[in-house]
Amino acid sequence: MLAMTVMGWEADIAELPFSRHYLPMTLYRKGQLFLGWVLCVMFTFPIWMSLLQRAFGNAGMIAGMAFWLGHGIIMMVAFRCPNCGLSPFLSNKGFIAISTPWPRKICGHCGRDHQENDVC
Repeated sequence: MLAMTVMGWEADIAELPFSRHYLPMTLYRKGQLFLGWVLCVMFTFPIWMSLLQRAFGNAGMIAGMAFWLGHGIIMMVAFRCPNCGLSPFLSNKGFIAISTPWPRKICGHCGRDHQENDVC
């Protein structure tokens, strides 16, 4: 067992992020972190929106609204199921789909568990 000292802590090399045993973050966890960011943006919306309006006038309001609406687009485009490409924030593929602000644990189209990592 190889060990090294990192900032005064003794750590096993197999547990460090650069190790080949390190597992990447799951799609569900990425969705949860993005949801946390969206909630932070939502609760601070009145503060930063008023600052943008005071600093830039109507252009600041338009930029703030574009920033806010961009989060919804990111939810649909940036997070994709590796098997079928459906966003974990959508219920299914099709014309009528339900969008939720929290990610789904199981894909609505192919049934893949988003809480599992793909390990080669």
